[in-house]
Order: sequence, then structure tokens, then C-alpha cells
Amino acid sequence: MTLRIMLVLGIASFVHTAHAEPRTSVTIEPLFLVIGMVDATVEYQPTANIGIAGIAGYGRPMLAASMYHLGGEGNVYLTKRFSGLHLGTEIEYMGGGTSVPFTDVHSSATERILGVYAGYKWIEKHGFTAVVQMGAGHLDMHSTSDPPMSKTIPMGNLTAGWSF
Repeated sequence: MTLRIMLVLGIASFVHTAHAEPRTSVTIEPLFLVIGMVDATVEYQPTANIGIAGIAGYGRPMLAASMYHLGGEGNVYLTKRFSGLHLGTEIEYMGGGTSVPFTDVHSSATERILGVYAGYKWIEKHGFTAVVQMGAGHLDMHSTSDPPMSKTIPMGNLTAGWSF
């Protein structure tokens, strides 16, 4: 009898856990894959309607560079707890070096972007997740081959992955 009760409670606990609302999303930016870079975002919901994310990426775009990307986001969800319409802010740091194949032309660059955006996050019932964000940011760029640049630029993120 006790084994039966434990089995029923275990199944009930599993069913409840399987249908719990997602609190973590892991996504990648598919467009970066096309240029030879992997860029991933991990977002966690510490409290209702708030998401905090870390961003990290590395690659060799166009087979001629080595670049890395680090950043963070803060999101406020307006319609649902961890999905739907949201507003956010993002800070990014990207750096690396470039070289033209078969030449001695080398350059290194760093850029920082601080921006704000509006976005929408879809979470399908089985966990598939897609995020679209559009906004504007302030870019500060320094390069060994060009003069420093500081200007306002459009920002956009398109990511897909999984929420659990």
C-alpha cells in the first residue's frame, strides 16, 4: 500500500513539474551562425515579469577574424510572466582582430553598445522559444585602423531556442 502511494505521489509530482511555467530560456542567434559565429543568450526569471540575461559569443566571421561578444540584458514583461511583449535594456562588448587572407593587413577593434528596445517573446507549449527585439543604442567603437567612432545606431535581436 505504501509503495502505491509513493508511486502516485511521484507521478503527480512529475506531471506538475512537466507543466510548470518556464523560468529559464537558452537561445542562439541564427543569423550569426551564417557568418561563422555562435552567439548564445541565457535568460532567467528571478521574479514575476522580470528577466535577466547573459550573452556570450565567439567565432571567426568570414573566416578572416577572431571575435568575441559579451553582454547582458534586463527585461520587463508587460503582458505575461516570462513571455509576450517586453521592454528592455542591453549592454554589449564586442572585440577581436581581423586580417585579410594572404596579406599582412591586420586590425583589432572593440565596440561597446548601450541600448534600449521593445520586443516580443513566444514560448510554445513544449518549450520552443523565439525572441524578436528592436530598438536603438549608443555605439562607441575603437579600432587600430580607423579613428574612434561614437554614434546612435539601430539595434535588433532575433533568437531561437528552448525554455524550461
